[in-house]
Amino acid sequence: MKVSLIEALKRVTASPRTYSTYSAWRPLTDAEIKQEYEWEYPKVEPVFGDIFPTVEDFVAAAKKGTVVSLSEAADQRIAYRSRVGDLEELKDLVSGYRFPRDVDRIVDGFENDSPIPYPIVLEKKGRRRIMSGNTRLDTAFIMGVAPKVLVVQVPEG
Repeated sequence: MKVSLIEALKRVTASPRTYSTYSAWRPLTDAEIKQEYEWEYPKVEPVFGDIFPTVEDFVAAAKKGTVVSLSEAADQRIAYRSRVGDLEELKDLVSGYRFPRDVDRIVDGFENDSPIPYPIVLEKKGRRRIMSGNTRLDTAFIMGVAPKVLVVQVPEG
C-alpha cells in the first residue's frame, strides 16, 4: 500500500498517540500455536527455509519466546506487516485472505477488554518478520491499543 506524501507527513508530525487502557493480551494456547503454524508457516518457510520442520519444533520455540511491548517505531522494522490505516481498509484487505479475519470481533475484544492472543513475530539476528497476528496488530494501532507480541527466535542454521 502506498502512502501519499501528505499522509506520511501527517503521521510523522502528528502528536504522540494516546493509548487505551486495554491490558488483556494473553499467551497463545498450544492449540492456537499449532493452528498458527498450520495457517502461516507455509508463508514463512520460503523466506527462512524449513526452520521449524514439525509443529512440535515450532511449539517448543514459541514456548521459549519473549513477550514484548511494540511501539509504532519498532513495528516499522517488522517485515511483511500491512500497516493499514483504518478499519474499513483493513476489513477490505482481510476479506481476501485464505482464512478471512473478523475485524469486528477484534475491535469488540479491545473495546470490552476481552483476552486476545499475542501476535507472533519471528526474529533472526535482530531482523523481525510477522508470522501471525497482522490483523490484530493493525487493529490495535488503529484503535490506540498498545500491542504486545510474542517474539520467537529463529534457529541458527
